[in-house]
Amino acid sequence: MVSSSLTTTVFWPLGLQQSGFCYGWKAPLYCVAGILDSETEEEAAATLNTACNAPAWRALQDSCGGKPEILGHCEYDSQSNTVEITSWNVQPTLIFYHRHPLSSLRFYAFDASIFAPSPSIFPSGKPSQVYARLLSQDFTRPPKPSPKTAFSQVSLNQFNASTLLEAAITDSSARMLPATAAVLFSISTITTLLARPIYALSRLVGTIAKAPVTPNFALRDLCAIVQQIEVRAEQAEYFVTEIPHLRSRGESDITNYAVRYTQFFNTIWMILNDVTIGMAFGSFLTENASRLAQFTDVILNKYLARDIIFILGWLDSWPAGLKLNTELSRFYARTLMGSIRLWERGLGEVAPYTASIIYALGIMSTFGGMSLVVSALMDLVAISTVHIYACYSLTGLVYHRMLKTAGSLFNLFRGKRYNVLRNRVDTWEYDMDQLLFGTILFTLLAFLFPTVLVYYALFAIARFTILLLLASMEFLLTLVNHFPLFALMLSIKDTWRLPGGVYFRPRAFKSRQGLAVHSSLVVENQVVPLSLLFFQYVELSGVLARHYNPLRLAWCLLKGEYLGAISRYEMKYGTGPKRE
Repeated sequence: MVSSSLTTTVFWPLGLQQSGFCYGWKAPLYCVAGILDSETEEEAAATLNTACNAPAWRALQDSCGGKPEILGHCEYDSQSNTVEITSWNVQPTLIFYHRHPLSSLRFYAFDASIFAPSPSIFPSGKPSQVYARLLSQDFTRPPKPSPKTAFSQVSLNQFNASTLLEAAITDSSARMLPATAAVLFSISTITTLLARPIYALSRLVGTIAKAPVTPNFALRDLCAIVQQIEVRAEQAEYFVTEIPHLRSRGESDITNYAVRYTQFFNTIWMILNDVTIGMAFGSFLTENASRLAQFTDVILNKYLARDIIFILGWLDSWPAGLKLNTELSRFYARTLMGSIRLWERGLGEVAPYTASIIYALGIMSTFGGMSLVVSALMDLVAISTVHIYACYSLTGLVYHRMLKTAGSLFNLFRGKRYNVLRNRVDTWEYDMDQLLFGTILFTLLAFLFPTVLVYYALFAIARFTILLLLASMEFLLTLVNHFPLFALMLSIKDTWRLPGGVYFRPRAFKSRQGLAVHSSLVVENQVVPLSLLFFQYVELSGVLARHYNPLRLAWCLLKGEYLGAISRYEMKYGTGPKRE
């Protein structure tokens, strides 16, 4: 006789309506996996023991809390839809759960964090011993239930594996493979032959991408095309790594297998859509290369050359009564105009080849996908605005140095001096000559600063506009590389494939005459929230928001600090599980 009240609660498969020897698990809670139609309990136990020796089941045994066993002989009443286990002295209270087909890849999960694992708040991944001791003394936290008696992940693993266990009784080679696995079987030989060349090519691309160009930057940091090629090489290595695992079903339970399966085909769908959109865009570029070349030349000459030269000449002529320093303004205007005219002459040399460049982009888009042509456009934007970057760097350097000088003179008038050794501002007594010289410098700085500020503001605004354009293209590239198209389709087609948690739903059961007999609970699956499907974009949008925060950018502009684009590797997300 079972004395504990918990033992009277039994998880029963929904739709299982027969009598016989029921088998399943007694811990952490009673869970019935199926029923054996045997003459004696010993015969049923022998049949169950044979099924437990199947290779597919042995891989799941530990996650289900051990081997199943015969729970007793049950009698199913078809009139009242109730079950009585004859070897028990108490009437079990049934909570129903769903058993899914082996090929459906449906499963239970407590939450959707398996699709978007969040990093631990502790650097080592585990709390320190001091934190653990403090946590044990927190009386405001509810006590954690014992895993031996609570409804835990082990119970969900038992739900997920019950169909496989029932199939293993009749076929020892049963596996939880989806229908698409036939495709994996057909290409398994090819991927095995191509595994080593793809690994070698991926390592070669990674080495070239990490080649240092400057002391602080590698090739992949300066060239978006190189980074995108590296992403494709990593994805190719990921494919040849994952296919054997998905084909053999691996040594993992249905939860891990379904997650890897979803991530694998989500990556394939992204690449196929990338190539499909790239073919359409490439066809547009190749068919309209001449017209696009004319339009591009007009835009580049107008907005990146003639308009800037006009604004520089306008600033040099005291616009709107703004009395700038004549000599310094003339020096700025002539120097910057000279660099822009030099770039304009170089643009004139390249103009006859613009149509060929656009046609090459169309070919690249057709074979490499939309992501590759977006990366190429980012590099072309960076190259075509190099004169803006040079003028911005020059004016920003002078502006920043004048701000530093003004801060030093301000300390001089207050009788203070910056202590380099102690990294602080200390009181200091200056001589009369030093104060007089500082006053002269401050006067010069005050009269020259408006001129420096005006020219710096012009190219700072131009640089900021270019950064916004690059940020938009970077987000488009991230959208193409990480859009969860396959997962979004599954969330619409079959919500059980992407579980977002479990809940207990009351359900009324009826007899054959259609009369309501009793109500019970059914373990159902919650729909995964969209925020979990787009978790990559949530994290990447946070990175973008921090880098392109208007207050931070405005502060950088006022201080004259370098206004740079976001690092491309901060906008990159992993392709999937690492190779084991």
